Amino acid sequence: MFKLGLSALRCQCELIKSLHYFNHYNVLLISIISYSCNQNTNINSICIHTINYLFTHDKDYQISYEIVVLISKALSSYKYQIPEELLLTFESIKLNIHIDKSKDIRKKSKKEKRQRRRHKDEVELGVLEANAVKDQTITQRYQVDCLHEICMIYFRIIKQKAGTNLLHVVLQGIGRLTHLINIDMVEDLIPVLKDIIIESTHLSIHIRLLSIHCVIKT
Repeated sequence: MFKLGLSALRCQCELIKSLHYFNHYNVLLISIISYSCNQNTNINSICIHTINYLFTHDKDYQISYEIVVLISKALSSYKYQIPEELLLTFESIKLNIHIDKSKDIRKKSKKEKRQRRRHKDEVELGVLEANAVKDQTITQRYQVDCLHEICMIYFRIIKQKAGTNLLHVVLQGIGRLTHLINIDMVEDLIPVLKDIIIESTHLSIHIRLLSIHCVIKT
């Protein structure tokens, strides 16, 4: 029965990799994220590999953003007891837009959406909306949304001292993103990192060194 379940899970993963925008793709995503939190490595490794694949091959960042949001919800549902490999999948998302640009990008995206709606008499609105996902502004919007959501996940884990088993992954992730976050986030982050370095004596030397590395990079 277990082997049959694994085969069904593999089918789900192959389907989402091949057709990740079909009508019920969101149902598959919810299932795959849920199984990726399973403590059985035979199960979670299949799903985590699929998530990595989707992040790596996603060109417009829409499905990446949806996955990041689902992972954020899963963290709360599973009380941060998830495989560290799941958080490591964030490294497969290619982020290169500074978070300070998010306001302008969202404003431009809304403006272009209104323009498309005004021209719906020329071309069917549904076709326009389908093509819009390939638009550069839409892509940038999903990318900054991804960045914002990932930062919120990292900051939540550090500030609440939840999921200490994930701390080293989070600190590595922050170190990778410091050049994309703004001064407000940095000012919010530094005191927490300082607390880890000085006060949290129960944490390993490795965690403290990663915290120092983050402070230096910010």
